[in-house]
Amino acid sequence: MKEIVLTLTEKNILDSLLYSASKSDPIKKSRKTTRILFGVIMLLLTLLFLFSNKLIAGVTFIVGSIAFLLFPQYLKIYYKKFFTKLSRSDEQKKLIGLEYKMTFQDHYLETKNNFVESKCLYTNFEYIAETQENIFIKLKTETFLTFPKDQIDNELKNYLKDLCSRYQIEYIEENWVWK
Repeated sequence: MKEIVLTLTEKNILDSLLYSASKSDPIKKSRKTTRILFGVIMLLLTLLFLFSNKLIAGVTFIVGSIAFLLFPQYLKIYYKKFFTKLSRSDEQKKLIGLEYKMTFQDHYLETKNNFVESKCLYTNFEYIAETQENIFIKLKTETFLTFPKDQIDNELKNYLKDLCSRYQIEYIEENWVWK
């Protein structure tokens, strides 16, 4: 049995939201669809102007092409602002500074704080991912548990790796950054 106490910060919550979004197939699809839709609209505008004024059509094509290439950067900034605003919402503010007591039992992880107590069987872990700043446990319910690396020790990381081998859970070490 291994026990730790974690305190989440606004950055931990934001990292968790961004990591979850980066792994979400609907959000990936939405970002791709939005970019393609934008490109098609700019192409249609170019074709529309082509029949009336070739100069405006050329400018529209060039501006549209540049915007199409920069669109992923725009979406990165847009989503980061959106999730930052979400992490600062009243519901999330209640989680900031709240202590979580995490106890790794024989077959489940028990989480307690002042408001709730929960248990999650290790068989419900889909994978464990280690990034530069956090360790994320993805549950089969499509939610993530976040463990800030600055609040855990190497002993816990080794325990999690051992847990992965015992329960055939994938352990991923990745160089994740929000894109």
